[in-house]
Amino acid sequence: MASDTEAHYRLSTELLGHSGDVRAVCTFSFNETDYIVTASRDKTAMVWTRDDNKDFVLHKTLTHHTGYVSSLVSFVDEDEVLLVTGSQDCSILMHSIQDPLQQEPILKYSGHKGLISSLIYQNSFLISASWDSTVRIWNTGSNNDCIASVKGHEPAVWCLSGLYNFDCTNRFLSGGADKLIRLWSIDSSSSSATPTSSSPSCSCVCEYRGHSDVVRDVKVLSCDQFLSASNDCSIRLWNIHTGLCLKELFGHEAFIYSITLLPTGFASCGEDGTIRIWRDDKCIQVISLPCISVWCVTACGNGDIVSGSSDSTARVFTVDVMRSASERHLSTFHTQVEEFKMSRNKQSIDVSSLPKIATALLEPGKKTGDTKLVNNNGVAEVYQWDADILQWVKIGDAVGQADSKVHKGKEYDYVFDIEIDDGGQQMRKLKLPYNKSDDPYVAAEKFLQANNIPSWYLDQVAEFIMTNADVQHKSEGYSDPFTGGARYVPGQDATQNPSSSGNRFDPFTGASAYHPSTSHASSSPAPSKGSSASTNVHYPISMYQSYSSSSDYVEKIIGKLSEFSTTNSDECFLTPDELGSIKSFCMSLFNSPSQISLDHLSLLSRLLLNWPPPFLFPVLDVIRLSFLNKGCSQFLTTTPNFMQLLHDLSCGPTAQPKNQLLVLRIICNSFTSLEEWAPSNKEQIFVIINNLLESPGLGKNQQTSLAAVVINYSCYFGKARDRNEGIVDLVQIITKVLSTAGMSDEGVYGALISLGTLLSMKSEESVSIPPIVHSILATLLDSDITKISDCSLLLLESLNH
Repeated sequence: MASDTEAHYRLSTELLGHSGDVRAVCTFSFNETDYIVTASRDKTAMVWTRDDNKDFVLHKTLTHHTGYVSSLVSFVDEDEVLLVTGSQDCSILMHSIQDPLQQEPILKYSGHKGLISSLIYQNSFLISASWDSTVRIWNTGSNNDCIASVKGHEPAVWCLSGLYNFDCTNRFLSGGADKLIRLWSIDSSSSSATPTSSSPSCSCVCEYRGHSDVVRDVKVLSCDQFLSASNDCSIRLWNIHTGLCLKELFGHEAFIYSITLLPTGFASCGEDGTIRIWRDDKCIQVISLPCISVWCVTACGNGDIVSGSSDSTARVFTVDVMRSASERHLSTFHTQVEEFKMSRNKQSIDVSSLPKIATALLEPGKKTGDTKLVNNNGVAEVYQWDADILQWVKIGDAVGQADSKVHKGKEYDYVFDIEIDDGGQQMRKLKLPYNKSDDPYVAAEKFLQANNIPSWYLDQVAEFIMTNADVQHKSEGYSDPFTGGARYVPGQDATQNPSSSGNRFDPFTGASAYHPSTSHASSSPAPSKGSSASTNVHYPISMYQSYSSSSDYVEKIIGKLSEFSTTNSDECFLTPDELGSIKSFCMSLFNSPSQISLDHLSLLSRLLLNWPPPFLFPVLDVIRLSFLNKGCSQFLTTTPNFMQLLHDLSCGPTAQPKNQLLVLRIICNSFTSLEEWAPSNKEQIFVIINNLLESPGLGKNQQTSLAAVVINYSCYFGKARDRNEGIVDLVQIITKVLSTAGMSDEGVYGALISLGTLLSMKSEESVSIPPIVHSILATLLDSDITKISDCSLLLLESLNH
């Protein structure tokens, strides 16, 4: 801690105005005016100016992103300050901020296929990092061209820091989810690279290894050294030239999200709700905030620091007593901090107070997925209601911790020990951590992501938390803690695709045991828990759903192919060269699409034609990935009798549930790469869908994937007025989905937003809706699922308008 002679940071002022987490901040001074810019999960960026010695007032609000604003950078260009914002909607916007009346962005940069995680500006280059695994370099002139793009990290690039201000070179650092830091050089063969160069190159010149988890931030200290912060709770000091880690600094109790340089030392912040001040390799001050997460911290030119946090607030801290908040304000702030700490006091689960198993399970559940915690001879057990067999089924044991427990470097009120059967070979023993001050939906989403559990379990897990931790409220304004993403997210092991503005990809985790039903769908935004029907956040859907996977998941596909080739060699034999060719093909889909050859695709087509259906699902999984690539999908659709093969695999006598699932996902992905293929084959595809809806025992995964196909058709028809042919048939399918007994909540919701998308079409011809749909919507008003009841109300209002 600091000595008595060292100045401490104290609160200076608070910037209140956002309605969601403040995820990024930047500061600058121009024409003797101090500016702070805050970016939030509420999809806005706010520009603040100092009005006196310490307080800031709102100058303007920027509202043009459709996803949450995740990154910021500012720079001076010809006597004008320009602000650049990056967003979860995959876009980058440039704004002129001096004039409070000028609201429209002056430039838009498009090309990334994932959240924009970091932005820097150096030597006339704008450089962006994204969860799509790439770093892009942009022309900041009027033509807003991307002049270079490099594959950065797998599966996401998280942070950037430039060296130009230190050594005048076009070099910069990046950190990613693969735990690595890389040093890049723009036009390393020529020191005269400029944004107007015809084709500047960017190459990796050094790699830094040492962190054991995601690298969240990097900051260059000098020509020779830089700092990095990680989810592994450490800060590291590196030698830029040798790649050696010189020091490790510890102090934070959880993920470290951001670091910023100070006139002497630096500051860091993280998931433990603190800002820490470091000097001479020691933490000299800990500033606690009344929030769970401090997402970002940055320094002002005068030495003050600005933070953004999960309580929707940006705060300025100072060592200058003249800029310190009033004693009354300081007292209020410290009271808030203490009250927040008290609210997180540890509590226990009293097993003896739980209902006894002998009587508790006599009362049936209301719907599939209901959970109940019972006392079985002193052990807390978790049961789930299965409406198909009308029984409570044990899904695991739960133990609430009476004393504070540490889980991955953080203390929690509860740490439930859960055993999960999610379709793998054996039960998985997992930890479900929860603090009573946390949003149960955020905690549930983190749990699902960390353990690669399909996210359609979100409501179920959140309900379990609320029931068993005695939480009396449900989340309002829910958004995912990492991406701010949507609720309608069928699947898990995914990379974020351009067809999605908010998919549920977690860049921190890899895949679980290979199981074809666990691959992730990208998804369009869906409503928050508790959103009102008066605000339509459900439809229209303007982006296609798609199913992608991580490279780790591909390893499991290859493993299954190898297994089948070994154990069923007569029917599924693959030579080592052929197996290597498939693996090379899959990795090329992720890293080097230009290296895909006709030999790869011909082999895949041959396997599709010759492997027996019971062993075909890993081949279909590779084809599902291939349909994210236009060239691959064009080739594979020329396979003899391709549509008939899909029909037989999903509806024929040898149909297998896994094959049905993957056929639907192949069709779904085709919209992103070969937009006209599925519509031109709609008659055959609608036959497949109708047959599946009529087949008994269609699983939840298949229902969700079927709904994604229906959504894509509605999105396709909604994009142009001349695409009306087939809408009548699509409405009949939507009606059938809504009428199907046992349809999952995600299947119902997918049908609802598809219907809403069709009704939102700007067409002179109205969409005819069967009377039965009105009755179904009226029934769904009583649904326990908020998004379903809200969406049904909106649709009824639209139909009755």
